[in-house]
Amino acid sequence: MPRQIDGLGDEERQEQFDAIVELLKEHDGQMPYDTLNRTLSEKWEGIRLVLKAAKSAGIVDYDGIVPSFNGTITLVDDV
Repeated sequence: MPRQIDGLGDEERQEQFDAIVELLKEHDGQMPYDTLNRTLSEKWEGIRLVLKAAKSAGIVDYDGIVPSFNGTITLVDDV
């Protein structure tokens, strides 16, 4: 079962989290935020809140409090 993250709030956000982790794993643990967001944009409008919760849980890392469009998202904890 995928890791549950406090602060996600509902099943849809958990599904977003799972999709983000899988994409990062497929790209050797790193992806530009803009590419990650565009890849998932057909299904979800935005992923920043999920990334913020994942960063607070120590699963991903990026510069700043929320990811910027020119930033890189790094998978820190292989869940």
